[in-house]
Amino acid sequence: MNLLLDTLCKENKVEQARKIFLELKSYIPPTAHTYNIFIHGWCKVNRVDEAHWTIQEMKGNSCNPSVIRYSTIIESYCRHSNFDKVYELLDEMETQARASRVQEALNVFDVEMSSFGVAPNTSTYNSVISMFCHYSQDQEAINMLRDMENSQNCRSDIQSYNPLLKLCFRAGKLDVWLGLLLDEMIDKNHLSLDLSMYTLLIHGLRRANKCDWVYRFFQEMIVKYIRPRYYTCSLLLDEIKQKNNYDVVDHIEGYMKHIKST
Repeated sequence: MNLLLDTLCKENKVEQARKIFLELKSYIPPTAHTYNIFIHGWCKVNRVDEAHWTIQEMKGNSCNPSVIRYSTIIESYCRHSNFDKVYELLDEMETQARASRVQEALNVFDVEMSSFGVAPNTSTYNSVISMFCHYSQDQEAINMLRDMENSQNCRSDIQSYNPLLKLCFRAGKLDVWLGLLLDEMIDKNHLSLDLSMYTLLIHGLRRANKCDWVYRFFQEMIVKYIRPRYYTCSLLLDEIKQKNNYDVVDHIEGYMKHIKST
C-alpha cells in the first residue's frame, strides 16, 4: 500500500492516493511511513494545511511525528510566508517535547495552586484541557471542562472547546461528540463561533466527508457576515462539485468572486 501511495504522491496525484488510502486503511493499518508519504505529497502540491492535518491524524492513530516531518511542513509554510502557522507548529513541537512534564503540570494545578490559595481561572483550565487533548486523554479533558463549568470563579469560552473539537476530528468521534459539544457551546453557554472555529469545523467535516454539515456552517458564516478564507471556499467548492450539486456550486463561486473583487 505504501509503495502505491508513494508512487501516486510523487506523480502529484495526492487526492487519488488519499481516496485509495481511505478504502484500504480498515484492512491495512497505516504506519508512520504512510502518513509521512502524505505529508511530503501535500507539501509538494502546495496543500500545506492538508499536510498539517495529516500530522494531527498521525497522532490520533498513535503515530508520533518526528522533527523531520514537522520541519517539512514548517519549510512549506515559510515559503508561503504563513508565519502564524509556523509559530503554531513550533509551539506544538515544544508541547510534544514537554510530554514528560504533564504530571508536574497537574501537580501544580491540583496541589500547589490550592496550597497558595490561588484559584484557577478560565485560562488555567483551558491550558489543562488543551494538554489533555494533545495527549488524546479525552475523558480527562471532558472532566476538566465540567470542573470549570461547576466553578464559581470562571466560565468556559470558545478556546475551551477548540482543543476538544480538534480531538473529536482527530479521534474520529464525530457521531459521539460533535453534536454534544456544539450544543453546549451555542445553546447552553451562548458562545458565538468565530472565524477560527468555523474554519476548524469546515475543514474537519470536509475530511470526514460530512458535506451537508460543511455547507451548513458555510452558510452560517455568510449570514453572520463572517468572511471565510478564500482557501476554505476553494476546498468546499471542490467537495460540492463532486456531489454534482450545481446550485450550491454557483452560490460558492459567486461568493468567491465577491471575495476577489473586494
